[in-house]
Amino acid sequence: MDFLTGLQKPDEKKVRRLLLRIAEYGPPRNTEKWRELKGEVNLCEIKSHQVRLFCFFDEHRKRLIITHGCFKQQDEADPQEIKHARDLRDAYLREQRRGHDERPRMV
Repeated sequence: MDFLTGLQKPDEKKVRRLLLRIAEYGPPRNTEKWRELKGEVNLCEIKSHQVRLFCFFDEHRKRLIITHGCFKQQDEADPQEIKHARDLRDAYLREQRRGHDERPRMV
C-alpha cells in the first residue's frame, strides 16, 4: 500500500502493528482505533494517531480490504474521504460479483 510505505517510520510501524493485531484478534473494541462509519454499511475506519485507514470486509474471501489512507484532519472523517472509500468498496464488490480475480487498484 503506497500510503503506508510513504509514512514516516514511527507512524508506519504503529499502523503495521495495529494491522497485525487486527489480523490476529479481529477489530479492536476501542473506538479510538476502530469504528464503523455512521450511516454506512460495511465501511469502517482504522485510526492510529494522525493516520486514518478506510476499510471494509470481504465476507466471501474472509478478508479485510483497506481502500485507502489519509491523515486525520479532525475528529470526524472527511465526507470526501468516505465517498472515496465507498466508491472503491463498491467497485471492488462489483468486480467480485462478476467473478474476476483482478481487483481495482486501491490507492
